[in-house]
Amino acid sequence: MKVIVTIDGELLVSNVASRGLQGQKEAVEKIVDSLSGLLQAEHKITIVHGNGPQVGNMLFRGEIASHAVPPVPLDVCGADTQGATGYFLQQSLQNLLRRNGLKREVTAVVTQVLIDETDPAMAAPIKGVGPFFDVERAQKYGNTRSWKFIMVPGRGQQRAVPAYLPRQILEINSIRCLMENKTIVICGGGGGIPVRYDAQGQLTGVEAVVNKSHTATLLANEVQADTIIFVSQWEKIRQAFPQTVKGEFARFTLTELKEFINQRKDGLTDSMYLKLQASCKFLAAPGKLICIIPPEQLEGVLIHECGIQLISDPE
Repeated sequence: MKVIVTIDGELLVSNVASRGLQGQKEAVEKIVDSLSGLLQAEHKITIVHGNGPQVGNMLFRGEIASHAVPPVPLDVCGADTQGATGYFLQQSLQNLLRRNGLKREVTAVVTQVLIDETDPAMAAPIKGVGPFFDVERAQKYGNTRSWKFIMVPGRGQQRAVPAYLPRQILEINSIRCLMENKTIVICGGGGGIPVRYDAQGQLTGVEAVVNKSHTATLLANEVQADTIIFVSQWEKIRQAFPQTVKGEFARFTLTELKEFINQRKDGLTDSMYLKLQASCKFLAAPGKLICIIPPEQLEGVLIHECGIQLISDPE
């Protein structure tokens, strides 16, 4: 079975800010330990991870050092966090495989995603990234760096960038080849590094973000995966599905999911709405399964019925 595991970035950092990178490493190890059941079953697994908190920390460090060094472009932040988080995931998986006597390769792939800058629906700067500023500092950066800002009540001004949907995963052939060889692949971190072709036909990075749920479903369709597992905080799942009881499960067909989205749209966070919207694309094909679960249910996700299960409509 081919399985795409998508892990929210908040689950890969420590709740204690002072723990820093060591705390992030420990959080990654905790999540990876829960993958033991999937690895034992020898499924073909690819892992996609979020990077919101990691990029936020990187931008915050850049702001503290702004008197001495220039700001790091957002596409480079994406590449940097793909490398660091990919390293933690890769090493933790290698250690887990060794402890369980399993011989499988693990590879992290720096992943570029082609976006469409001409899409007017996506080009508006709506996604807040990085630290918060007072009005004076925001106006300064608006003038000197051409940054756009949104006001976050109670916190201040935050830089806003476009949030695109992925059109193409540029490394897809390499990912597919690795996956077919049963290599555990880590890719698409943060939804992928947003890139475009310039007037000379050269690839170049874009100061934007890409939705990782849509990247995960695009990846799943490209590699013909059977299952996507979205690993998210229980509080977020409970907010979206208020009737759900932890430890129990709820099941929706594609048709039922579309009805649920229409009914609950105003009550869904942007992140969950995009997750469910992306799920509809994957479930359009027959025989597909999506599980939305908290990390503590990851161990037995394909053995026991748990979390939110989304399935294709019966044929």
